[in-house]
Amino acid sequence: MNDSVKTKKELIKELQELKQTHDALRALYEENTRENRKAREEGAKLKDIMAQAEELAQLGSWEWDIANDSWILSDNWRRIHGVGDTKLTTEELLPIAHPDDRAAISEAFEEAVKSGKPYHIEHRIIRKDTGEIKQVSAKGVTIPDAAGKPAYMVGTVQDITDLKQTQEALKLSESKLRDLNAQKDKFFSIIAHDLRSPFSAVSGLSNLLKSEIADSNYEAAGMYAGLIEQSSDQAMNLLKNLLEWSRAHTGRMKFNPEKTSLRKLIKENIKIYSVAANQKKIVLSHDINDDIIIYADKPMISTVLRNLITNAIKFTGEGGEIIISATGEAEEVIVGVKDNGVGIRADRLEKLFRLDDNVSTSGTNNEDGTGLGLILCKEFVEKNGGRIRTESEPGKGSVFYFSIPCYKDEKSGTTNSQIKQLSHS
Repeated sequence: MNDSVKTKKELIKELQELKQTHDALRALYEENTRENRKAREEGAKLKDIMAQAEELAQLGSWEWDIANDSWILSDNWRRIHGVGDTKLTTEELLPIAHPDDRAAISEAFEEAVKSGKPYHIEHRIIRKDTGEIKQVSAKGVTIPDAAGKPAYMVGTVQDITDLKQTQEALKLSESKLRDLNAQKDKFFSIIAHDLRSPFSAVSGLSNLLKSEIADSNYEAAGMYAGLIEQSSDQAMNLLKNLLEWSRAHTGRMKFNPEKTSLRKLIKENIKIYSVAANQKKIVLSHDINDDIIIYADKPMISTVLRNLITNAIKFTGEGGEIIISATGEAEEVIVGVKDNGVGIRADRLEKLFRLDDNVSTSGTNNEDGTGLGLILCKEFVEKNGGRIRTESEPGKGSVFYFSIPCYKDEKSGTTNSQIKQLSHS
C-alpha cells in the first residue's frame, strides 16, 4: 500500500515536472513566435525601406540563376523596364536592351562570368510597355558555388536618363557660354583696336589735309581727302556690322522674310560700292540676265551682299574683277561673289566663319578689317534657311557661295525658277 501511495506521489511529482516543462516550452514557443513575428515585421519593413530606396535612387535589383537561366527581378527593376513579370529568362529579357547595345551587354556579362570580376556598363533600354528609350547604368557581380564555379549573378540597374540629359544640357550650356565669351572678347577687341584705327587715320589725315590746303597744295590735299573718305567708309562699314551683330545677338533684330527681287538687290549694292571699286580700278559687275525672286529677309541679305562685296574689293588688287552670279534651282538660289584677288590659304578657309578663331587680314591696299563681316554673313544666311561656303586658291582669287530660298507661289506651289524653266521650254 505504501508502495502504491509512493507511486502516486511520484506520478504527481512527474506530472508537476511535466507541467513545468510544458509551461517552459510553451513560454519558449511564445517567445520564439514573438521573435519570429518581430523578425518578419522587421524583414517586411526592411524590404519596404529597400524598395523605397530603390525607387528614390531610380535603382532596381536582380538575381540570375545561371544554371537554370532564371531571373528574379525587383519591383523597381520592373518599373524601370516597363515589365510586369517577376521571373524571366535571358531570351525574354534580351529584346528590352537596345539593339545597338546588345553585343556590348552580352560581352560584359560573359567577361564577368568568365573572370569572376564585377562589371559596370551604361547602355540603353527600350521599355517593354511604352517603347520609350531610357539610359541605364548596370552593375553586377558573380557568386560561385561550393566548387568555385559561377552559380549566380546579382546586380543593380539605375535609371540615369535624367542625369544624361542634364549632362548634355550642361555641355550645351558650356558651349554657349564659350561662344558668348568669344563674342564678348571679339566685341571688346573691335572697340579697343579696330574701331579706333580708322578714326585715328581720319584725325591724322585731317591735320595733313589742313596743312596742304594752307600751302595751296591741292593735289596732295585731294589725295588726303580720298584717304579720309576711305577711312570713313571703313569706319562706317564697321559700325554697321557692329550694330547689326549687336542687334542680332540681343534679340532686337526681327526676321521678316518677303518676296524680293534678287537682281534688283544685287544692282543696288553694286551701285553703292562702285566708287570704292573704281578707286582700285576694279570692274564690279553681275551676269544675271533673268530676274530671280527670292523669299528672304531683305535687309539681312543686303548685309550679306555688302560684306561679301567689300571683302572682295579689299582683297582684289588694282585692275581686278569681281562678278556676282546667281543660279536658280528647284527650291533655292545659289549666289556667287567671285574675285580674282589674292585668294585664301587652305588652313584659313575653315576659320573664316568662326568667331572664336577668327583673324583679320589686311587688304591689298592695307585696308583694315575685323573678320566680323563674314561671321555676320554666316549667321544671316543660316537665319534665312541657307548655307554659305568658300572656294579659293592663293594667287588666283576666291568665290563665296550662299543659298537663299526661292519664292514659292502659294496657289500653284511652283517656284519662280520652275516658272522660268516652263516659259523657256
